[in-house]
Parts: sequence; C-alpha cells; structure tokens
Amino acid sequence: PCPLHVPSSSIQEDLPEEQMPPFDLGHFVRELSQTMDSLQGDEQGWIQGYNVMITRHLLRYYNGIMADFYLYLNDHHRDMRTVGASLLEESGHVCVFHTFGNLLSDPDIRQLAGGLPTPEHWVFATTGVARALGFGDWKVIHLEPEKQVEFLAKMECEGLLFQQHPRKEDLPLFFMPGATAAGMNLAYRTSLPKGGTITMEAYNRLMMGLDENPPFHGSWIQALHRGDPVSRTRAEAKT
Repeated sequence: PCPLHVPSSSIQEDLPEEQMPPFDLGHFVRELSQTMDSLQGDEQGWIQGYNVMITRHLLRYYNGIMADFYLYLNDHHRDMRTVGASLLEESGHVCVFHTFGNLLSDPDIRQLAGGLPTPEHWVFATTGVARALGFGDWKVIHLEPEKQVEFLAKMECEGLLFQQHPRKEDLPLFFMPGATAAGMNLAYRTSLPKGGTITMEAYNRLMMGLDENPPFHGSWIQALHRGDPVSRTRAEAKT
C-alpha cells in the first residue's frame, strides 16, 4: 500500500463531478481499509485467500526512480521518452490489474462491493481499492461502458512526491493513467465479472493485441504536480 493518508471525510465525500457508483462505495472503502489493516501475511508477504503479496510502497524510492529514469531519457535520449513513459505507466497497469483484480476476486471482498455483478461495478471498485490502500482519493467522474472512463483525484501518491521535485513540470503522470486503463481492462477485457480468474496467459494475449477486442490504454489530462487543481486521467480502447 502507498503511504498516503487520505482523510475519511475525503473518502466518503461525493463530489459534484463524481459519477455515482452502483453500490455504496464509501462503505466498501471503510470495510476494505479495516480488512487490509488487519491482514497478517507469511514471511514472504503471501496472504492466503487473496493471491497477492502485500508490501509497503516506498514512495520516495520507487517514484524517485521513475522520475530519474524519465528525466534521463528526456535529457539524453529524447526519442525514447514515449517508450519510457509507456513502460512506467505499465507499472500502474500491472499493479491494479493483478493486485486489485485478485483482491476483488475474493468472495468476501466482492460481497463488500455489492457482489460486483456488472463490469461497471468493477470500474468503481478499482477506485475503491485505490482509496482503501492509500493511493489517493480516486473517483470516477465519467464512464461510458465499453468505451471510456475518466478518474479524478484531489490527492494521489505519485503527485505527492512529484510536487517536491525541482523539475516537476517536466514529469508526466505514470501510475494513475496505467491504473485507469487496468480498471477498464479488468471490467471489460477479462472474465472476472462472470466469475472467472486472472491468468498470465490471458494478460499477455490482451496486452499483445491477440484478443478480438483491443486493450484499454490510459493517458493523463491534468496533474497536480504540474500546477493543475486535480489529477485527471482517461482510458479508452485504441483500435
């Protein structure tokens, strides 16, 4: 989990621009937060029942490496910046797709989120897990099923560090755009809403474009660390 303490008032607040979730998202976040706080893994961090490794995200370490890597490409290999940014966005996609996906596959957690009977439930549950784990006060502000989603955050852990960086205006958002795409891919490009499971084979086929439907890809629209009032991201399927 990312060490960003999101006030409970922020977690429960329904902002005017937030699209209303199909279940009690505030209740889900509170209950999941308590559940995750009580977890005790084995020596390797393996949590039985969730198929995940629970670790603490060392914000300054990991996000600092991401910033240094991107800025090195920006200064010395500008033609590689787009590829570098895509690789860093993939970190958010991998994290949310596998970690959030496995958490939400658990019957007890699914029940907390209203059973997750539709793909739309899964998209909103993605932001709920992000809030519960401390990644920020992510919210869905626009959702077109099967087509597009937009997330908004008034605070998020990547921007929290990047705001302190002397070259913050040169840095894009990485984690949140990838995570936004993962939320849509979990909902509309996997069998999870129908009770299926996540497999690496299915993930690889999706990301290599071997499936019938193309994967969703994320992009950032606004970023707190670049002076915007919020961070805002979008995910849509690229044909």
